[in-house]
Amino acid sequence: MFPENSVENRPRFSASVGVIPLYEGPDKSIGVVLGLRIADGLWTPIAGGLEKHENDLEALYREWQEETGLKPEESLQLFPIPLTTASPQLEKTSVGITYVGRYTGPALPLRAYGEEIDKLESFTPERLKVLLDDPYGKLFRPDLNLGNLTAILTLLSPYDGVQTVLLNRARKSTLYFIKEDTYF
Repeated sequence: MFPENSVENRPRFSASVGVIPLYEGPDKSIGVVLGLRIADGLWTPIAGGLEKHENDLEALYREWQEETGLKPEESLQLFPIPLTTASPQLEKTSVGITYVGRYTGPALPLRAYGEEIDKLESFTPERLKVLLDDPYGKLFRPDLNLGNLTAILTLLSPYDGVQTVLLNRARKSTLYFIKEDTYF
């Protein structure tokens, strides 16, 4: 019933790590921090791949500093338990580790001085919902990464409008993957 557990049958893996920090603005508004990617103009969590001999936190702090130009110890406070997901793909399985945290850096919006992110902004539930409702809203696809989806839902849990949109997207993606036999 199961394929032989040989080296040839084992999937190759890639690993990535990211963070979705909560931000409280001067006006007491609550939002999640996303960065505007230079390459494609999408608003996305700060994330990247693990390098050889790095653990997840080392990679996360390196990515945060590379992409934003901010020192993690001065701008980021992490909650201790990450969310993990595995996404089977054609040639490998991608393992994602997403941390939830609190942004403690300078006021947002902020011009980032990193290599990949142009600026950091806080997305309140209302602003996030507008981007989610707009097919051209330039928001990363949170429904394809369960860790990112769970992090946003956890941080913005009292805001039903955002939850409903994200959960509907997740349901559609799950049905698509099952229909296309991607996971089975």
